[in-house]
Amino acid sequence: MEDADRLLVSSQSALQQLREELQQLLSDLKLRRDTGRLLLTSKLAMEELQLSLNNQTERVEQLLDQMRTLIDQEKDDALRKLTEMLNNK
Repeated sequence: MEDADRLLVSSQSALQQLREELQQLLSDLKLRRDTGRLLLTSKLAMEELQLSLNNQTERVEQLLDQMRTLIDQEKDDALRKLTEMLNNK
């Protein structure tokens, strides 16, 4: 009977250990799945930020071009007025 009791206790202990290992495996699987989702979400967020940055850079370049055009026009107007003033003297 003692052998049967020891075998039962040993089996219960092994079963408990297997349950704990299964629980750890399930937790590990969930962590891996969550990590994968987090990485994907982070990648998508980075792509959105990159697109936004590209759009903002393009807009800044457009504004700089407009500013340069206006400055050139102002220079041309100032030179024309100066030339007119010199010709009228």
